[in-house]
Amino acid sequence: MAVYKIIWKFIGGQGDTWSEQFYIQASSPSIAVQPVSALVNARLSLLDPTCTWLKLSVSLVDAPGTKSTLTRVVNWVGTNKQSIGPDAAGTAMVCNLAGTSGGSRKYWMRGIPNYLVVRSSDNGVPIFTGLPTSGFRALINAMAAGGYGMRSLQFAQKYPITSVISFTSAGQAVVSYAIPQGVANPNFQTGANVILSQADAKTLPGFKGVFQILTQVPNQSITVRYLVGSSAGITQNCGFLKSQNYGTFTLFNPDICKPAYWGTHSTRSTFSNSRGARRAVRIRTLA
Repeated sequence: MAVYKIIWKFIGGQGDTWSEQFYIQASSPSIAVQPVSALVNARLSLLDPTCTWLKLSVSLVDAPGTKSTLTRVVNWVGTNKQSIGPDAAGTAMVCNLAGTSGGSRKYWMRGIPNYLVVRSSDNGVPIFTGLPTSGFRALINAMAAGGYGMRSLQFAQKYPITSVISFTSAGQAVVSYAIPQGVANPNFQTGANVILSQADAKTLPGFKGVFQILTQVPNQSITVRYLVGSSAGITQNCGFLKSQNYGTFTLFNPDICKPAYWGTHSTRSTFSNSRGARRAVRIRTLA
């Protein structure tokens, strides 16, 4: 059995799109993109008819650099016929998911019919009526039975990036890093992923997130797929890099998983525990 990352892709009636990502244990990609009917029915029961589950995509995560992907187009339409329309784009039923061997994560389930989003008129505390509770219970039980689970991101040492210079191959960059005193040399492998962060957004736009190591270069350098804007390269405020390390795969534990609150990425709400503005520069702007 191999572990795959599986992405469910959706589109809403207001033109909004979103993805829901999990991990699944399966014997092949073709098995991974064939969810059981109980899982499909449970998710569609919590999806407004104006929303569509477009496709499922899987990729192998056990072997870095190995290409084993598959996409299945399904175009399943939400089946909640009692709906009077979807809630505002971005609104989600935020659920807490937990693994049988520990660990937890949030699951932002969007496309929820508007009439199901209920909060207390007294203090705004989220209320989950029968269908959200029973629908989620059916969904998480089917996911656990179908091999769905999670992997937790593990701690990794950060290394300061000293320069980002164009490589001889077009569209690639050489990322050089320093090793702090007393810290062991990193064991970066070709095909593995690294996480880049805290680079200056003006001189290195988009230079953040997960990048795959294309090749290793002598003198503490690696190459990644990135187009450097300056012919001379960038040698200041280049940020940090670290390995993307995950723990072992663990199945979901339905007894602990449950809906937590109604939330949205775009607004700040004390009662819904919504994250609101996450970037310091945006918080200063809004203030």
